[in-house]
Amino acid sequence: IPQAAIEKAESAYPVIEPLKKAIPTERFAIAFFQNHPNYRDKCFAALGIAEPSKIIDGIDLMAADFNLNKTPRTFSESRQDWE
Repeated sequence: IPQAAIEKAESAYPVIEPLKKAIPTERFAIAFFQNHPNYRDKCFAALGIAEPSKIIDGIDLMAADFNLNKTPRTFSESRQDWE
C-alpha cells in the first residue's frame, strides 16, 4: 500500500493517534482486571460466563502484548481447567 494512501486514509479516519492514546488506558484496565479477583467474579457472574478461565486466557494474551504477567487465578478459576 503506498504511503500516500495510508496518509490520506489516516487523515480521513484517524487510527494511529487514538491507538497511541488508548494504550495506557488499556494497559491499566487489563492490569486492574488481573489484580482484582473479586471484581472478575462480579463481572463473570453478571455476564453469566460459564468458563471464566477461557476469558482469562484471552486477557493473558492481551497482557503479553503489554509485557504484563499472566493473571493469578483463584481456586475456582483454575478448578474449571480440571473439569
